[in-house]
Amino acid sequence: MLTKTDQAVTGNRSDAMGYEPTYSGVLSLFRRVYSRDLTGSDIATWGIPYDLSVTNRAGARFGPRAIRAASSNLAWNGGPWPWGFDPFESLCMIEYGDCEIDPGHPSDERSA
Repeated sequence: MLTKTDQAVTGNRSDAMGYEPTYSGVLSLFRRVYSRDLTGSDIATWGIPYDLSVTNRAGARFGPRAIRAASSNLAWNGGPWPWGFDPFESLCMIEYGDCEIDPGHPSDERSA
């Protein structure tokens, strides 16, 4: 029985099964903790949902979400890493979310 889900929010990876099912929980890259606090992190991922530079091919704005969804299949504890080690045992990675882009004024500088 999974007692705590949404590892991306709680950071809890010690549930009964050792992992969160790939079909549940909040999406974050490799199920890393979602945070805007960079303290103690070695790597921060930040999506850029932008497709205003193309014509008749909209959809790139969904790229960060699709990459996060695909990465959930690789997020098991002790993961299926081909290198023989889990990089997240030595690196602290957080999911920072997506940058803010105003589609009406993409060149304006805005703080996230």
